[in-house]
Amino acid sequence: AGRTDWKPEESSYSYQNQFGSKPLRIDSHPSLAVLADKNPMFAGPIYHRDLLPDSPSELHNRIGQNVLTADGTVRWTTEPLMGDDNIWFRDGLDPFELEGNETPARPGDAFLVP
Repeated sequence: AGRTDWKPEESSYSYQNQFGSKPLRIDSHPSLAVLADKNPMFAGPIYHRDLLPDSPSELHNRIGQNVLTADGTVRWTTEPLMGDDNIWFRDGLDPFELEGNETPARPGDAFLVP
């Protein structure tokens, strides 16, 4: 009761932030990353500003992550990239200036959050 968010350490995965300026239709974006092993920037109760934006998830000793896309495919990636889209950050966002109220830049922008 009274909680408006969850603690990052309470989840082992990251899910697509769907609070964009337009409703998201994932059927229009079959290669959109929807779910993946946990975003390493949100490990524990702090945001890791010391990690590089292309850091893999910590769940596999930083060698990669499993990523579920909207078409139901699961892929293993060694970088957090689906095409040219970094799944850990909103497109165009400086990853070192995250404030906690960011939304996807556009439909089809994977922005996986804890």
